[in-house]
Amino acid sequence: MIEATNIYADRRMPVRRNDSFSTVDSVVGVADNAHELRDYNRQLQKPVLMANNVTNVKFDNSESIHIGNIVYHIHHHSRRRIDNKDSDSIGSDPFGSYTVEAFENLDNLPPNGNKNKYSFRIIAAIISVILMFISASVASYFALRHNNKGPDFLPSTTEYTTVPSTTVSETEPPASSTTTIGYTTTTESYFEIFDYKNGTDRSKWGALPPKSSNIPKLDVPIKRIIIGHTGGNFCSNETECIETMKSLQFINPDLEDIAYNFLIGGDGKIYEGRGFNYQGQHTKNLDATEFNSIGICIAFIGNYARTVPSFEQYDLLRDFIETFVKNQLITKDYIVVLQDDLVYSETKAVTLNNVIRNLQNYRPLQKIYRREEWGAQRNKGIPTPYNIPMKQVVIDHSLTPQCENLNDCKARARSLQDQSLDRFFDDISYNIFFGANGLVFEGRGWDFEESHRIGFNSKVIDIGAIGNFTSVSPDQGMVGAMLQVFDDAMALGKLTNDYKIFGLNDFGGSGPGAAFMQLIKAWCRYGYGTKTC
Repeated sequence: MIEATNIYADRRMPVRRNDSFSTVDSVVGVADNAHELRDYNRQLQKPVLMANNVTNVKFDNSESIHIGNIVYHIHHHSRRRIDNKDSDSIGSDPFGSYTVEAFENLDNLPPNGNKNKYSFRIIAAIISVILMFISASVASYFALRHNNKGPDFLPSTTEYTTVPSTTVSETEPPASSTTTIGYTTTTESYFEIFDYKNGTDRSKWGALPPKSSNIPKLDVPIKRIIIGHTGGNFCSNETECIETMKSLQFINPDLEDIAYNFLIGGDGKIYEGRGFNYQGQHTKNLDATEFNSIGICIAFIGNYARTVPSFEQYDLLRDFIETFVKNQLITKDYIVVLQDDLVYSETKAVTLNNVIRNLQNYRPLQKIYRREEWGAQRNKGIPTPYNIPMKQVVIDHSLTPQCENLNDCKARARSLQDQSLDRFFDDISYNIFFGANGLVFEGRGWDFEESHRIGFNSKVIDIGAIGNFTSVSPDQGMVGAMLQVFDDAMALGKLTNDYKIFGLNDFGGSGPGAAFMQLIKAWCRYGYGTKTC
């Protein structure tokens, strides 16, 4: 028998089916004023066992949990029995607990009626242990609340920690005679104009004036919302969050102001950065594409690589978006994208990203390997910007052997850049280029002109296909990824809604080869075709 210690039916531990967790020794379930466990969209979930090296967890019913070849039988120790008719219910008594027995042979699984085989004394002893365990856990939590690691009672390899649950204040922010919308002095902030009680405007957190008065403006209403994290320390109360906001404003000497448009703290409030009117400095790739101009960026304060945002933070984000859609500062057909899908980062918000994917308007994007990821050299010149959005893309092929795996494609990318630099160009020729099996790489990005197409550098986005496609067609992975990337670029405002696709052959060149050109001519966006999309 294995007794469990790390099963949670606590709404502050938002988990989902098929998650993998760390080591199992033991087991107790604790319910915090909740009859069932729900995910971020408030859907019922079944009990979750944190287990080591387990990737396939199946919840057949409320009686047992299947992990690999072992069946864990649940015994519920509450004043009422589990309702067997509702397999999603954790238990009718919110203060009940669970123990778990492991049976390697299904024949050894005890019958349903065997739940009460333990004596009252054993049950009382278990409850006493649970209470001692909870007391130790709470003490450990408060001792470590400022650390990124979890409490001591979790194994050192625990995959998730959690931001403390917070209570959103219902108090109206104090009136201010002079507050700031972006950088325009006025008598009201966004939050006061729209009576948004969970917001803290710039004057309330003591923002300094920006270094520049020429910060570019955003197009309002906002069409795109980028979600990311600050990657640094957490804050759990208003005092800490205000101090963190002040430290973030000019944390980088290149910043003209705080990088983000809005930030969400662990205190259940959203803080105004640059607001709705002004572009941030949050999402730009080295020598390549920037996404500061496409919409607002909302950052969660802290490092969410392994930490789960609280339900209060998630609900605050949704409420903020819904409020400003209603007040027409965000369009009804807005999209939500992940900052980590747009830019290279060494501190990806892995756990936060998993949560944000639950949002209704979340848009997944084709994976693009950024310059840092394939080992690009810096651009040797001063890139010339396009007039974004662009109307035309032209496809060429590299006339080299194809690459079919990530390492080979990275090496091929470096080789192609070296060839361009050896010919005294300032960088690789392609804006975006593709390997086999859906591998995509950023060259100059969507924003900067290529320099190899004399006469029309400023008019087209240069797309590369690694390989020789004179007589061999590209694989479906390459074709599918290419069309998806074009569609993403349109959604992100880098291509116009009526953009057209050409082959270099249409401009007097030989690329992308006869076999590839035949495919392009069948596409609805082919520049000289008659089909419509």
